[in-house]
Amino acid sequence: MAYLWEYRGQEYLCEAQDSENQKVRNHNRKNRVIENQLILIAGEAGTGKTVYSNTLAEELNQEGGHTIIVLTEKKGTEMDWGYRQFPPTSKEQIEALKEQEEPIATKKELQDNTIIYSPLTLETKGLLIENKNVKTEKIPPIKWYSHPISSLDEESLSCLLRGQIDDETVNTAVRNIKKLKKTDWLHELANNIRESIREKTEYEYDAEKFGIDIGESTDKSTVKKIITGLTALRQNPFYMPEDSEYNIDMTEIINDNKHRHVFTRKFITDKRLRYLSLISDLKAIENALTYGKIKNPICLVIEEVPYWLSRSPDTIYQKELLRLILSFQRIGRSMGLGITMILTTQNIQALNRQLFISCNNKRVFRLNDGDVAYLLKYGYVTTELSKRIKTLRNGQFIYWSEKRQDLEDSIRIKAYVPRYSFHKVGTNYYTEYNKYYPEKLVSYKEHFTKLEEFITVRDNKAKDNIMEKIQIEKSKTQEIQIRKAIKKNKTDETKDNNKELRKQLQIHIIKLSTEKNLSYRKIAEDNTVKALWNLIKGTEKINLMTIKAMLETEKPE
Repeated sequence: MAYLWEYRGQEYLCEAQDSENQKVRNHNRKNRVIENQLILIAGEAGTGKTVYSNTLAEELNQEGGHTIIVLTEKKGTEMDWGYRQFPPTSKEQIEALKEQEEPIATKKELQDNTIIYSPLTLETKGLLIENKNVKTEKIPPIKWYSHPISSLDEESLSCLLRGQIDDETVNTAVRNIKKLKKTDWLHELANNIRESIREKTEYEYDAEKFGIDIGESTDKSTVKKIITGLTALRQNPFYMPEDSEYNIDMTEIINDNKHRHVFTRKFITDKRLRYLSLISDLKAIENALTYGKIKNPICLVIEEVPYWLSRSPDTIYQKELLRLILSFQRIGRSMGLGITMILTTQNIQALNRQLFISCNNKRVFRLNDGDVAYLLKYGYVTTELSKRIKTLRNGQFIYWSEKRQDLEDSIRIKAYVPRYSFHKVGTNYYTEYNKYYPEKLVSYKEHFTKLEEFITVRDNKAKDNIMEKIQIEKSKTQEIQIRKAIKKNKTDETKDNNKELRKQLQIHIIKLSTEKNLSYRKIAEDNTVKALWNLIKGTEKINLMTIKAMLETEKPE
């Protein structure tokens, strides 16, 4: 339910949870009870949508107690939601605040009100902030974080494996992830997978592949897919052992509405891993809302949605991202706390259509001619409304809701400016932070050294463990070979002994036949014959045909 509220001669756009009961509606207005919303803020660059996004999020925080969590940023202006820490300096904003009769926020009031988060990474190429090397130079504070490796599920793995979500590959990975202990990491996971295949005994350790042989043989094709995916996490370790100090607690973050929580993916260079990181964060929020002890409603901000979601999602990770965004409305209703998502775009045509339709209210700033024509073509706006959209001035927007009875389409609403600074062309987060809080700049040299040492220790441990297993396998193979050799020697000795005994038996049988003229049966009953045959075959009873064969064979020398 939207309505205009007049205060000190100014009209403000306000919202509250709707109800068919007039008393409840009035109560909700008075107490600013806010309903779950999926808000789209659309407009050309420079029309004021970023400023308004900040103002709207701030109102939700101040009036509804929402925790603000910014999940994505515009490329090139990363961390600009961190400008909430800086007092306004532009003449236009200061004049606007005077018109709004609002005091300018002071440095003392604003400091430390925003926390910047970044997934763990060691990628040298991406670790730059305004040409400053994050590894070696002092930068604004960043909270480096990870998720437990045990949280890798089917959808996350499909993103990691470049969409190769065939049952064999994913089931193998998931099955082995479930076997991990709290202290286990990628190497143990790779080793669990290794145990399910037959390895060569000739072995050379490769740290990049966690010591696992991923040759081209057919029985290793599944393992190759998994290990190739895991190698990307070695330099971007935002999945860590379950007991890692870096693992983020989303329940704690959601329950902290005193700070603005800004997640930057600026330092992750691989687009696929940026998706994986975003999906992992959304899943962690989803789990916290479902199973955690949540105290506050939340406001999730996703800037420039088309960058993440194409009009027709064609990858598994884009489809999963869309599912997660749409699922938050359902989760919010079931848990009884408000969830508002603020989505922004410069280009409505590029926006995913299902997401566009799902947004239960839209704030439309001035649009380009192509977007206006698109809205007219599909019947989203009337001709009259399209004309109004084209004539909006910077800072003006039209409130466009499913509930058109709340406000007239013709009302042009002014977006008020926040009491703190916001990103302006020609400024950057690092310079502004350094200007106001130079004493708070931090060196992360020790952090990166510690992270690199962690990986080196894990590499060495994995190498030692695997080499030990290889040695054990070699020892077992050698033991088997020795046993076979001993058995062969015994067999050869037995054959030699039997050959001599057969020779003695044959000579005795010939003697009995020629000298005593005994029959085959009488020869078989001879005690010497029975004794020799028992030594050869383990029985005294000799076959008559054997006696015949020995008599017909050439007499041994």
